Amino acid sequence: MRTGIPNGYAANIKDSVPAERWAALERLHDDWLRRWPSHSFADYVRFSKVRLSFLRGDGDRAWNDLLTIYPRHRQRVLGEMRYLTQQSILPPTLDDPRIDWPLRTALVSLRPISEAQWNAYWRASQERVREPWAVAMQERLLYEAADMGDRLKRLPAEFPKTAQAPTPLWASVRLVALVQAGDVRAAFAQADSTGDSAVVDVAGVRARLHLMRGEWGRAISALGASDPSASYLLRVLVPPAVVDSLARAGSSFQVDARLTRAGRFAIANDWRSASRAAVGTGAARERAWARTATLAADTSQAGRLAFARWMREARGKLFFGENTEWLRALNWRSYRLHYDSTATDANADFDTRLPWTPDDELKRIARHLESTTELYFALRAYAKWLDAANARTPGLAAVIREADGVYNRLVNWDANNSRFWGNRLESSAEARSIRRAGALLHRR
Repeated sequence: MRTGIPNGYAANIKDSVPAERWAALERLHDDWLRRWPSHSFADYVRFSKVRLSFLRGDGDRAWNDLLTIYPRHRQRVLGEMRYLTQQSILPPTLDDPRIDWPLRTALVSLRPISEAQWNAYWRASQERVREPWAVAMQERLLYEAADMGDRLKRLPAEFPKTAQAPTPLWASVRLVALVQAGDVRAAFAQADSTGDSAVVDVAGVRARLHLMRGEWGRAISALGASDPSASYLLRVLVPPAVVDSLARAGSSFQVDARLTRAGRFAIANDWRSASRAAVGTGAARERAWARTATLAADTSQAGRLAFARWMREARGKLFFGENTEWLRALNWRSYRLHYDSTATDANADFDTRLPWTPDDELKRIARHLESTTELYFALRAYAKWLDAANARTPGLAAVIREADGVYNRLVNWDANNSRFWGNRLESSAEARSIRRAGALLHRR
């Protein structure tokens, strides 16, 4: 073999060796084993034959020879099997009688299994549940069941019917499988049996289950006020009626809810209602909101300019702060949603059982950013002032510079990762207002 097979990768070696040489090398091994079948070195010759089969590209024969040696040299054979699996060379079947249950447990997640195999393996694990491999096999089968539930929206017939938690992993993957299959009632029961040491985010799963039922308030409560996902749901996704209910006194979500309500009024230019909605969000913020409402009420040219300058300086003080991580997270979510809303293959990740669509979520992200970004309100106010200006308007050049500065701050805010403002403003009415006003300067 050293002289007849060149060095290199197995895939390249296979085609560089003539068929006659492969046959001759195999005959050498078979002749030796025929002459000395009980020799103490016989299994080492069989190991050499495994290597020959691997280099020849015959994975099934390599596995057959390893399974023949397996009972006598288990540790050495497991090492060879591991190498084959790392090369994506798997046994032709897991039902070979020479594969014992511990080995089958190790291999079950590496190759697809049929529903009939799943049921047979689960029954075997239940019958031998006290053996060391049984729970490990069940964990792997439940993982496979989660994939089946996602693809087929149903679970195998032998899938365990009651909530249990032999191990945190067992409970977690059963929970995920139930969610994927859409069995909400059973998933809630499993969540009740899955402790804090679970592998999955049980609170997040509960929230998803509530959302699948359209229970927005319960979904947010399941997450808790400190969970960023709760903030996302409340600020971006939940219907206005739910926001209004959470804004009432006594709710642990009242600050976010009240600021979200304030943004809803602000984007509609109802600044008085926005200011009232922000009551209870902190003394400093309440004073800022009162000043905002007063300035917004003055619709004269001077008043609009004062309001624009106020909103420019108030960035991060009225709503949720100037948070680049939040902006980036929303943008990355938007990129994925855009793919999910246009994908025609089966790889889209959006869960269609949720009470909104990818397009809905994209629109709600845009609405959230526009209604809670102080600089955007400043830019809108500057645009109104510029639209009413002419070439002889005093201070025109200075106001154009201010408006352009606000525009550039928005479009360049984390621009490498977050393209929302760049895409939103490039062809916007506000951008056109700045360009029109710039053209006025050249007419002087």
